[in-house]
Amino acid sequence: MDALMRSLREVVPFDEQHVEAAVRRTAEQQDIKAASLIHATRVAVTGRTASPGIFEVLVLLGRERTLQRLEQLSSFLTA
Repeated sequence: MDALMRSLREVVPFDEQHVEAAVRRTAEQQDIKAASLIHATRVAVTGRTASPGIFEVLVLLGRERTLQRLEQLSSFLTA
């Protein structure tokens, strides 16, 4: 999640197209399947395994709230 958070901090503009590209690029750089990162991100930000389009959700939540929720998950997992 740390790599994704770093990537999302740099996304400009914070819109669906650029957020999706950042998530997929992060998955590739981390050598994991994009679907795995997308699913983990969905659970982290919505608390559910199903949601509307995750990139739409991230944009609607906004950068700060998205990063806050990802940070909460990261803290929980390291505790």
